[in-house]
Amino acid sequence: MKITIRMVLLTLTLLGSYLTGQAQTPKIEQHGWKLVFVTYKDEKTSTQGDDKQYGDPSVALFVKDFPYEDGKEYPKLLVRYLSEDIGGDDKQPRVRKTLDEFDCPRRLQRTIRWFWSDNREENRKKISEITEWDEVPPDTPVEAVYKYACRNWWASPKK
Repeated sequence: MKITIRMVLLTLTLLGSYLTGQAQTPKIEQHGWKLVFVTYKDEKTSTQGDDKQYGDPSVALFVKDFPYEDGKEYPKLLVRYLSEDIGGDDKQPRVRKTLDEFDCPRRLQRTIRWFWSDNREENRKKISEITEWDEVPPDTPVEAVYKYACRNWWASPKK
């Protein structure tokens, strides 16, 4: 009897590892988007411990590289915000995605274009003249995006 149970468990383990290797790439990643940050409803964000939505994702940030010339410009990313409160009852347009730029050595970030849910785009005027940058605070979603944007900068030889 012990041999049969062991054989069944071994077979299930091998089958599970085979099926795990067969997992498909999510469609959003097939188009160049990478998940860099997600928060879940937990004890702090759920109203009750037995909340039906406990453990569900509440906010996710996906990023996609935006072309730039290394050494002449700062790294840029398209940042896509997926949140459960998008499409709320207030009918106000919400930011769907942004184009962000990162100054890796100084640990700074700025948004240079907004894409709104009502299909409107908003650009900063004369990007080269804008000197406003925001610091990247530690342990925040912005830091996760910053780390992804600057991943190649840290690996490349310093200029």
